[in-house]
Amino acid sequence: MKNSIKNFKDSRGLLFSFQNKNFKIKRIFFIKGYINAIRGKHAHKDTKQIIININAKVIIKTFANSKKKKFILRNSGDYIICNKKTWVEIKFLKSGYLSVVCDKIYDKKDYIYDINKLNK
Repeated sequence: MKNSIKNFKDSRGLLFSFQNKNFKIKRIFFIKGYINAIRGKHAHKDTKQIIININAKVIIKTFANSKKKKFILRNSGDYIICNKKTWVEIKFLKSGYLSVVCDKIYDKKDYIYDINKLNK
C-alpha cells in the first residue's frame, strides 16, 4: 500500500515527519538512481523495510504471498512498507534519491537473490 509522509510547509520550505511506534529503526540508507536504472531485485528473510521517495519518480514492483503489486512513487514523501519475504524491484523513471529504513542491521545472509526461493 502506498502512503505519503505528513509534511508541513511554510515560506522556509517543507518538513517531512514520519512516526511509527511499531517500527524499530536499526539501519537507514539512501539510493541514488539514474533514469531507467533497476535496483533491488531481491527480498529479505527477516528484514522489514520502508522505502521513501526523496525526489525521484519510481515504479516499485513487489511479490509476496503469491501476489504481485505495482506502486508508483512520484512525490517527495511517498512511501511503501515492505514486509519480510517481499521481492522488490525498483525502476527509476526520473533520476533521484530514495531513502530506505530497515528494522534490522545489515546481514548478507538475510538476502534472497532468487525469486524462486522466496517462499522456501
